[in-house]
Amino acid sequence: MLGSMVNASVLEANVTLEQIASAFNLNITTSNETNVTGAVTPEKLFSLYEAYRAREIEQLMLYKSVAYVLGTLIILSNLTVVISSGLILRKGQQPKSTYLLLGNVSLADTIIGMSLIFGTTVDSIVASDVMCLFQIGMIVCPTMVSIFSVGFIAIDRYIYIIHGLYYQRWINTTRVRIGILIIWLVVTSYIKFSDLEISYRCSNNS
Repeated sequence: MLGSMVNASVLEANVTLEQIASAFNLNITTSNETNVTGAVTPEKLFSLYEAYRAREIEQLMLYKSVAYVLGTLIILSNLTVVISSGLILRKGQQPKSTYLLLGNVSLADTIIGMSLIFGTTVDSIVASDVMCLFQIGMIVCPTMVSIFSVGFIAIDRYIYIIHGLYYQRWINTTRVRIGILIIWLVVTSYIKFSDLEISYRCSNNS
C-alpha cells in the first residue's frame, strides 16, 4: 500500500520528506525530530501514511455528514412538491399536464436524495460491484429523467404561451403520461445498454 503512494523512483531520487509532505499538504514530525528534515526513511513514510489515513478518515466523516443532511433536505423538499402536485391534480385544477411533469421531476429528485443517503450508509457496510452498479443507477437514471422532464416542461409552457389556442388540442394528460413513461423507459434502457462500461468502472474502483 505504501508502495503505491511512493514509488521506487521517488526513493532513488532521495526526495526529502518535506517534498512529500508538501505534496500531501501535511505537517509531519517524528518523535526524534522537531523539524521535518532528511531523506525518506521507512519510519517517516509510515508516519506520513498514518497522518494521511487520519486526514482521509476526517474527510470521509465530513462527506458523510454533508451527504446525510443534503440527502434529507432533497427528499423532504421534493416530497412536498410531489404531494402538493398530487393534491392539485385531485382537485382538477388546470393545466394538469404541468403538475404531472412537476411531480415527475420531484419524484426523480427524491430518488437522487435517497441515493445519497443509501450510498453513504451501505458503502460503509458492504462494497461490491453489484452495489456499485445499483448506486450509479440510482443517481444517473433519475438525473436524466429530471433533465428530460424539465425540457418537457419548457415545451409545455412554450405551447401554452405562444400557441394557447391549440394547447388543449396538442397537450393532454394522456399524452403527458405517455411521454413520462417513454422518458423512464428510454433512460432505463440507456442505463441497461451502458451496463458494461459501468461494470468496468466499478471493477476498477473496487
